[in-house]
Amino acid sequence: MSMAQIGEFAFIVATLGLSLGVISEFLFPVAVGASAITTFTTPYLIKYSEPLYNFIARFFPEKWLNRLNRYSSGTQSIQADSDWKVVLKSYVMIGITNAIILIALFVFTIKVIDPFISEHVNNPVWRAVLVLVVSLGIASPFFWGFMAKRPGNQAYRELWLNNKYNRGPLLVVEILRNVIGVLLIAIWVARLVSLQAALLVVIPFTFLVLIIFRTKIQRLYSKIELRFIANLNARETAADDSLNASILRKNAGFLSDLSPWDAHILELEVNPHAEYVGKTLAELAWREQYGINIIYIKRGDKLIHVPGRNNRLMPFDHVGIIATDEQMQAFKPVFDAIESIAPLQVDIDDITLQKVLVDEHTKLKEKDIRGSGLREQTDGLVVGIERDKERILNPDSSTVLRWGDIVWIVGDKKKIQQLNLKNDP
Repeated sequence: MSMAQIGEFAFIVATLGLSLGVISEFLFPVAVGASAITTFTTPYLIKYSEPLYNFIARFFPEKWLNRLNRYSSGTQSIQADSDWKVVLKSYVMIGITNAIILIALFVFTIKVIDPFISEHVNNPVWRAVLVLVVSLGIASPFFWGFMAKRPGNQAYRELWLNNKYNRGPLLVVEILRNVIGVLLIAIWVARLVSLQAALLVVIPFTFLVLIIFRTKIQRLYSKIELRFIANLNARETAADDSLNASILRKNAGFLSDLSPWDAHILELEVNPHAEYVGKTLAELAWREQYGINIIYIKRGDKLIHVPGRNNRLMPFDHVGIIATDEQMQAFKPVFDAIESIAPLQVDIDDITLQKVLVDEHTKLKEKDIRGSGLREQTDGLVVGIERDKERILNPDSSTVLRWGDIVWIVGDKKKIQQLNLKNDP
């Protein structure tokens, strides 16, 4: 009833169709007349839409209404098809990348590791054990990546939290790739020992090791992945290193002139938790206290040459310092000193962006954000509200929630999920 009106866009389409000769002339007056009529009737349609809905709802079974509400909340502002494409593409990339590495390691085991150990170990049992331990130990991070690494994108989290429609297919994908992983391990082991020994001993033992040491294997895999990405992007980052090369060449020229003074140039990075972050060089008075000189500050792509007394040190600045060994020995502990901050035990994967629908189940209607209790229930912040066709970014805490609002919250994934489950009848 709210979408019954046609407007000026209908005139544009009708005019274009008329000019191209694809519609008859009588259709243009029809479009104008329909637009004129609906212009007057739409306010009344919108006004009486809620009473009509309430009238119809009296004759609907409650189960039907609940299903309609869940369907409406589950389909609004969700791009499930595109999310599935992103997630499946991520799964394929994870599988192909790790499978290629595992195949290469398998060939390396057959061609290199097995012949090498066979030359030095005569006992066939010990030979097979050593080959399996060495080869599976090297391949374990990539077996973990093939069988357990999940996509780290927001699309995966969206699908996983929408448990009724998507969690089942995601579990099927997880089971399928674990089955493929078991087959790969079976082929690997059966090539080196008998199939009976592989099924009864080696494969169960391998799974036990992967489960017990999964945290360490995951960390090792992450380090390998980060190093690979860094090497892959080395060409793009080479341009960023040009400033560093210029500084090194300039420092080399300075050092030749400073050698009679027994002085050196040392570049140090400012710790983001250092006590002196944000203070000016005049406030620090390091030159007066320790006899050192700061000759440059490198801040990203910007170089501050011979900084003045009013320049401040910011997190991750690279500071070039001229000092003797004795001066640097006394100054280094001061530069490295940091504020005593209690460590936070927070897992970044527990923080997510999710939505909550304002309906009869959440009981948030006519409550403002401050009094709704959403912050306490989710350990999160309300970052946006979708209301009809309007989007309110970072709403004020006094904003009153209305029926049908979609509230977007950044907070604890499990608590938001529990809130949605608790409100889902």
